[in-house]
Amino acid sequence: MYNLNPNTRTARFYSWLWDTNVTKYKNMCPYFWKYILTILILPLPLLYKLAAAILPKSEKADKVIASIANSGVGRVTGSFFDWLFDHPKFWGAVGKTLKWAFFIFLGGAVLLMVIGLVILLITETMKTFATLGVCAIIIGVAILLIWLFAEKNLGTYLWAPFKFIGNMVYSTYKNMCPLVTWNED
Repeated sequence: MYNLNPNTRTARFYSWLWDTNVTKYKNMCPYFWKYILTILILPLPLLYKLAAAILPKSEKADKVIASIANSGVGRVTGSFFDWLFDHPKFWGAVGKTLKWAFFIFLGGAVLLMVIGLVILLITETMKTFATLGVCAIIIGVAILLIWLFAEKNLGTYLWAPFKFIGNMVYSTYKNMCPLVTWNED
């Protein structure tokens, strides 16, 4: 079970972007996978929000938008998205499908990185070690800066996103969706 706060930046951003109340989600699968989908298609809703903010507000524009929404295409599209975003069984099926796609992609990415590193170590040994050293220094400095300004244990900050994503992938692998409670702390 997850205890989430609807006042966090991510929850408020999701609520603002989709004009919805995040506390309606009672399990993690729809919320998590919709957030992943939101990240993937982020430019489209942001363009819509920008256009809505820039375009002048008038009754004529509202009538045009209402006529499009009330047309056959608008009703079908609206009902499809209502079904899509409010159907937990659909998101469970998406989770099951994406589970194996994620593991295959992750395995392929790790394999390609290892192959690339081995090839670079064979062909350009010193440059590869120098690059790895510079990367290690940059990561170390970033971690030290975070640690200097952190109010909590540094491990809590660094481990939180990996723990969250790992728990969701494990839950998807086990074909279960953790429940969500929304607390305003």
